[in-house]
Amino acid sequence: MEIKGEYTEPIPDPNGGPQTMHLRRIVIEIDPGDDPRGILSGLVAKDRLEAFLRLCGNPEAPRNQDDGYALLRDFGFVANMVDSRYGELMWACRDTLGMSWREIAAPCEVAPTSVRRRVAAVRKDYRDEHNVWRDADGLHQGTADEARQHVAEATHQENAEVEGTAHVARGKRINVVGIVNNYPED
Repeated sequence: MEIKGEYTEPIPDPNGGPQTMHLRRIVIEIDPGDDPRGILSGLVAKDRLEAFLRLCGNPEAPRNQDDGYALLRDFGFVANMVDSRYGELMWACRDTLGMSWREIAAPCEVAPTSVRRRVAAVRKDYRDEHNVWRDADGLHQGTADEARQHVAEATHQENAEVEGTAHVARGKRINVVGIVNNYPED
């Protein structure tokens, strides 16, 4: 996929600040491998991508109630799709790439516990609706029993990791100068 922007000529700032250029045109070139499920094609064909971009860039929208209805429908569809894909990305980063909760949470600017809940929900949805799970080798589909077993194993391992972390945290005390002292658990 290649995305190119065409801009207006630079507009000087009358106060001597940086010059401004406005986006005039966006060109997106897609190879068949970039959209194997046809999601992007569907967004374009149903004008949903247009609605999303128009609303993102124009604080004046909507123009009337009909426009408002169409924008709510189309923007909402894209927003929900992006939100769903965001959760799938967190799941892939955790279960396939082995990233920690903190490593995923940091660029998302959310708490690690939020990421953990989100990944658990995505795992459950894919397990229950599609018999799908992830591991270090990628995405897999099998029987309902196989999906339940793999998701249960991942959840059990994470719960054990969390319990181990909580156990270590309970054994630490910080003194007044900020040095961590390890004490046996009471």
